[in-house]
Parts: sequence; C-alpha cells; structure tokens
Amino acid sequence: MSNSDETIRPVFVSRKTAAALLEISPDTFDQWVRSGFVPPAAVNRGQITRWHWPTVEAKLAERPSNVEADAFGREPPFCERPDAPPVSPKSDYPRGVFRIKKPNGAEYWYYQHDKGKPSRGPIVRLPEFGTPEFYEALRDIRGERGERRNDISALISDYKAAPQWSSKRPATIATYESALVPINEQWGDRAPDSITTGDVIDLLNKFADRPSMGNMVRVVVRKLMKFAVQRGRRQNNPTGEVDTFQKDTDGAKPLTPAAWAALNSPACPTAVHRLAVLGRATGQRISDLIRMRPADRDEEGISCTITKLHDKPHWCLLKPGEAAEIDSWGVVPAMPYVLRPDGRRYTTDAMRVAWNDYLATPEGAALAGFTPHDLRATKVCDERIAGKNHQQISALVGMSVPMVMKYSKHIDQRLAARGSV
Repeated sequence: MSNSDETIRPVFVSRKTAAALLEISPDTFDQWVRSGFVPPAAVNRGQITRWHWPTVEAKLAERPSNVEADAFGREPPFCERPDAPPVSPKSDYPRGVFRIKKPNGAEYWYYQHDKGKPSRGPIVRLPEFGTPEFYEALRDIRGERGERRNDISALISDYKAAPQWSSKRPATIATYESALVPINEQWGDRAPDSITTGDVIDLLNKFADRPSMGNMVRVVVRKLMKFAVQRGRRQNNPTGEVDTFQKDTDGAKPLTPAAWAALNSPACPTAVHRLAVLGRATGQRISDLIRMRPADRDEEGISCTITKLHDKPHWCLLKPGEAAEIDSWGVVPAMPYVLRPDGRRYTTDAMRVAWNDYLATPEGAALAGFTPHDLRATKVCDERIAGKNHQQISALVGMSVPMVMKYSKHIDQRLAARGSV
C-alpha cells in the first residue's frame, strides 16, 4: 500500500461504513459482531457507535487456532464463532435443516423432521446462526449425542424459539422467563408426557405464600403444555383442573380524603402529584400515565394507548378543572407530563419508587397502604358517585364491566343504602 493510501486509511468507522468496506450488508455485519467474528465497537457513547478499523482488519486476518481444515481442505463457514465446534459446510447440514432469508437480509434457520414427507414433523426454529447453541442443536439433530432430547428443558428451548415467543412484549418475555425457571428446575429432565395434574399442583404449592407468582407459573405451565400438545409430545393439557390461587378479592381501593390531601400537599414531589392528578382524572395504569404528553391533549380530553391491551387507542374525557390544572403545568408538547427531577423519563418501577419514597415521609404518611393502582379505583368511585352506571364507566375508563364492579363494590353498597342506585 502506498503512502497516499495510508493517509486515507479509515481509523474509526460507523456500522454502515464498516459493512461497506467489507462488502456486506449492515445486518450481516451485526451478525458478525454478535458471533464474535468481528470485535465489538471501540466507541459506544449514546448514539455514537464506532469500530476501530485496524482492529477489525486484524481480527479478520486471524485464523482460529482451534479450527482445522477437513479432509478436503475446507474450513468451517466464516461466520462461525472461533470458539464454536467445527461444523460442515452449509450443503452438508443434516436433512431437514433449512434457511429462510427475509427481504431485509435477515436469515432464520429451522428444522423439520422428515421434511417433505407425509410423516413430516413440526417446524422448529433453531437458535441464531453462528452461536454455540446453533451448533449444539445441529449435533442433537445429527444424533451425535444420541436421539434428540425429549424432556422439559428441550421443550422450553423449542417454545422460546417459536414465533409466538418472539412476538411477545419484552416485559412479558421477562415475566415468562422468571416463571420458566422453577418449571425447569422441577421438571427439566422429565418427558413432557409424564407431567400429571398432581405434578402441576405440587409445583404450584411451592408458591402458596406468593399467590401472584404461583398464578403466573400456572399460566406459563398451561401454555407450555399446550405447546407440547401441538407438537405431538403429549395428548392433553394437565392444567385444566388446576385452580388459581385466591388473591385479595377487594383489589384496588379508593383513596381516602387524607391520602388525596397528601398527594396535593406542597411537600409532595411534582412527579408524584402529577401522576396522581392524571391517574384520578383518567383511571389509567401507571405504565400509561407516565407516557402522557401535552401533544396527546385532544379536544376536551386526552388520547392515550392502553399498554395491557396491546396499545389499544383510548380517549379519556377530562373534567374542566382537571384539564385546566393539567394544561397549567407548562410542559413541552412532546415531553411527558411526569418527568424525573433531572428531566429524564420515568420507568414504571422508578415511578413506584418515587411514590413509596414520598409515602415514607411524615407528609406522605397518609398514603400508607395505597399504591398508584388505587387511583383507578378512585376514578371508578368518583364516576359512580356522579351517577354513571357500570357500563358508562367501562367505556369511559377502558376497563371491563366486571372490573368496574369490583372496584366500585363498597361505593355501590353505600349508594344502594341511600337509595341512589
């Protein structure tokens, strides 16, 4: 290379520039980074990500010491991780292993037993190409470690590789992951068709002191067993006769006048006060309240999406006094009404921490026993006192009629006693 070439040699390059220099797509470059074939970015500052090009070149020039050519002088595919076991070229992959390439360049690998035959089995998505898990799955298919495993651990892996898993929200996946841990610990080496209703009950009994977690484990077991039935690994679902844990039947409760006064006290943090006003005005969950912005104001109400209903659009009517206070906050249209003191956005958990921190102070002591979710019950009870029926409140808040009736139970009793309903 001439001196003139050296003077224009890149040093720190972006993802797109690196992909162009390697004559590959940016998606393929991302895959190389994930598989370890290309080193990670040397600069990662917020939205600025850069790779040190001389280091990338040096890495690409290496030949993994643990990889040897086969009898025909061939090396494993270039996108295989250096620490992954050698594997045959793509043309030699086990029968039934195939690839689907999307228009955007993304590649997905699958396996189907007896592919193309009447006896063909279900299509199972394989782990990401180039990862150790991918080559482990190939070894299982080849039978290098005996027959393909048919236990709960393998069933969980297949379930997580199925399209219905990746389509879930990240928060849902995290919740399901936590529930799969005790399932795998209890039954990991057992065959799916060996799990009985009694086994499910024994597992759930371990969560008698944590009913919410027990109910979530039951949900995930039911889905996992349904997946096993669909894949022909058992004949029925053993969770049909398993009851859920009974939780607090009252659920959320309306705030007392003292608790509401604490939320309007000068000592109340701005973010907590605004959350309370928005919550009582709209009856929405904390995860949706922290996303509301001035830009969402719509005529005499505010538009939002209900996260728990897969971002279903909803419009909340605001009373004139509520709208006046909310509009007086002077927030930039594109920013949430509820922000941290440092100007950053709140997460749901961080907002609960802020609520609890205020509750722990003398000024917030009246909030003891109340959570942000109780703002929903307060909204329901406000509307019942104002004379609306359960169906009207259901449409107003965006919750089911049974849930409205659950939240308004105590108010309904008092209204009935007074002859108001």
